[in-house]
Amino acid sequence: MKTAIYTLVLLAATLIYGCEKSDRNEEDSDTGNDTGTGWNDEIVPDTVFKGFLTVEEAATAEVGSLINVRGYIVGSTSRNIYNAIVRPPFESRTSLILADKRLTEVEAFYEDDLFPVRLTDYKDTQRALNLVDNPEHWNKRVYIFGQKCSYMGMPGLEKIMKYEFIE
Repeated sequence: MKTAIYTLVLLAATLIYGCEKSDRNEEDSDTGNDTGTGWNDEIVPDTVFKGFLTVEEAATAEVGSLINVRGYIVGSTSRNIYNAIVRPPFESRTSLILADKRLTEVEAFYEDDLFPVRLTDYKDTQRALNLVDNPEHWNKRVYIFGQKCSYMGMPGLEKIMKYEFIE
């Protein structure tokens, strides 16, 4: 009888321990296989660039869905959208801000016009897209394929699996 109780306690402890949240920091995450071309081989969708959503349309997409967003890289931010920097020099390597228009085409942006993109999931993608290391990406048009999320308290994109600049 004691052996059965000990076995149940051990099994319960194993299940509880296995279900605990990892202490691993998101900033240290480096999963996927970004070869520097903007492609992570971990997930291979069939229709990456056959269709796209504008920033306005992407904001209404279902959270958790894989979407392809087309927009202009107009800035970056840290902590929240109110810390947005939309002119060089940029300070954040962990995010981008997309908009449907270039900053040069409008006088100002409203919060609803912006779509933050989290760059912390794949380190190679982060290095290739952030505006601190790549200021030439500012005001460039880009397709970005990833997972719709709530980021910085508003609709955004994370887990970037594919990106491609549009000339």
